[in-house]
Amino acid sequence: MPKSKKSRPEVDEFFLEPATREAHVRIFNSGAVFNPRVRVFDSGATRDSEDGKFDYEGFLSPIVIRRYAEYMHQHRTQPDGKMRDSDNWQRKFGLPVLMKSGFRHFVDWWLIHRGHKAVDRKTGEAIDIQDALCALIFNASAYLYEILEASPSGE
Repeated sequence: MPKSKKSRPEVDEFFLEPATREAHVRIFNSGAVFNPRVRVFDSGATRDSEDGKFDYEGFLSPIVIRRYAEYMHQHRTQPDGKMRDSDNWQRKFGLPVLMKSGFRHFVDWWLIHRGHKAVDRKTGEAIDIQDALCALIFNASAYLYEILEASPSGE
């Protein structure tokens, strides 16, 4: 009686990762044990599944992060001319300060969104929507940072 030949498995439905069909078939045909928690790559390399892992690369955008860094760098020079450390904000301002500042920047964003002009009261210059958004992100991030730092688990 001839040995039954292994049939090509329908592996695509079992894998959440985008490894290629040929790599899975090659592993299957080699007699390796099928494991849906393992990703198999064309090279034969394997890694564990990404199930349950945060996708930072997908959640964030490099153009937004770069623009935010430009904004933060532009605002490192203090009124006395000294350059503040990039992580100065982690020394904390207090939640009320962040709420008041964040709300001002939210109103700037809202004004611009509605077709109005937002003006810096110190300089009299128009506020750019990107700057308003970066300022809002800054205040929201610093606020969240203070909450996380104050929690017993740091989360």
